[in-house]
Amino acid sequence: MARCSNGSAALTSVHDLRIPEKALAACRKGTQLFTAKDSAGSIAEFQKAIKIFPDYYEAYSKLGAAELDLDHWEHAESDFRKSLELSQERYAPADFGLGLILATVEKRFAAAESVVQDGLALEPNDVTGRFVLAWVFYCTSRLREAEQNALQALQFAPKFAGAQLLLAQIHLGEHNLPAAIDDMNTYLSFGAGSPLYAKVQEVRTQALRELSLQREATAVSQTADSGKRFDSN
Repeated sequence: MARCSNGSAALTSVHDLRIPEKALAACRKGTQLFTAKDSAGSIAEFQKAIKIFPDYYEAYSKLGAAELDLDHWEHAESDFRKSLELSQERYAPADFGLGLILATVEKRFAAAESVVQDGLALEPNDVTGRFVLAWVFYCTSRLREAEQNALQALQFAPKFAGAQLLLAQIHLGEHNLPAAIDDMNTYLSFGAGSPLYAKVQEVRTQALRELSLQREATAVSQTADSGKRFDSN
């Protein structure tokens, strides 16, 4: 039977066996709605699942993700913390959700890194975990570590648009214009559905212009150096 769960495989199946079928059905429906980008509609289903089975930490984490998608930060943080409490802090998706809030909203970067690392200890190859850790490192100007984690996220999910865009931001921060332009080209190749598509096009145009100016300046400098060497002879 398919379970409405994801995360640590170390969690015992005893918990799964205790979940009533009605709670499972509500959680599955909520997941379907969330995947279809109906976060508001999914919330009622996750809440229904929790009402039927109050220890349903997976549903709490999914509820937190839906609240997060709607920018209901306080509700989302409460849901993620409840998920971690019920799972005895062994449910990685809740760690990643909480870490994103701690970094993005509360600017508690050390706490965010710690909780995300806890989740990655359970799920080291989790795409979301690697992305959130990359975001934490980017926010704290640890660009090399940010790049490594963003690349890992893309290794696991090559069409992860958020990670691709974050990688472009990292490369811009490193003043690596060729790499940043490549990143933005890849992001734009995913399609025009993102609300950031037009902004990325604008930034890419600016980066291309700046790269062209840099190359022109380098060429002029090299020509001048050659002329000096010729004159000295």
